[in-house]
Amino acid sequence: MIWVVAGTRDARQLIEKLEQKRIKVLATVVSDYGEQLLRQQASADLRIFKGALTPEGMITFVQTQQVRAIVDATHPYAQVVSSALIDVARQCQIPYLRYERASSQLPEAERLKVAATWDECLAWLQQLPPGQGVFLATGSRKLPDLVPALQAMGHRPVVRILPDPEQVALCLQMGLSPAQVIAMQGPFSADMNRAMFQQVGADCLVTKDSGHVGGALDKIEPALALGMDVIVVGRPSLAYPEMTDDAQHVLNWVAHVLEQPAR
Repeated sequence: MIWVVAGTRDARQLIEKLEQKRIKVLATVVSDYGEQLLRQQASADLRIFKGALTPEGMITFVQTQQVRAIVDATHPYAQVVSSALIDVARQCQIPYLRYERASSQLPEAERLKVAATWDECLAWLQQLPPGQGVFLATGSRKLPDLVPALQAMGHRPVVRILPDPEQVALCLQMGLSPAQVIAMQGPFSADMNRAMFQQVGADCLVTKDSGHVGGALDKIEPALALGMDVIVVGRPSLAYPEMTDDAQHVLNWVAHVLEQPAR
């Protein structure tokens, strides 16, 4: 059994390819919405487990589900989960492969800054004049840190999140008005992003290096064209034992793993 730790669009596409090869896959996601998206794309036979696992829970999962190998297809910024998975694979003596979308080739522009950390991102936001409309295309996990900080600086945050009731509730609990919350499922074209930035009066975009699959340039380029400041938070650094951005490489790797005797 191959354990694919999912949660991204490219992970869902990878699972579909593995199933087409008749490879038995176990997939894990952390939310109801993540499970719903995966169910829409996968076969009815796919076994999906929902919920966050502790490192101890991961080891138990590997043992009870007879996992032969781990394919880590989590988000590029989920370094805590990836680090735990690497340790679990080492302890359980099973192969681990990191499948991660390629980084974006960012344009050179005076208004574009790349922050190494979220703290550095906030430091740059602090330097902007008060009252800026800051468009947060960062996902929901960092919002509890970013939104209160921006409000304290006197800025007006606008967040774009998945249409997940829990994420919407979180935004409202932080004091955001409905006009400051865009709950939509991507991908978004450059034209759509441009229209959204104009509609909400955004002066600054904060986003991640989400690669081509995540539509990074489709956000960054229209923002720069509108004269907005852009802050891209760089990917965390992690020493993966083995890593690829090629789905075919994953398929070949899995096939090789399954050719070996089970431990």
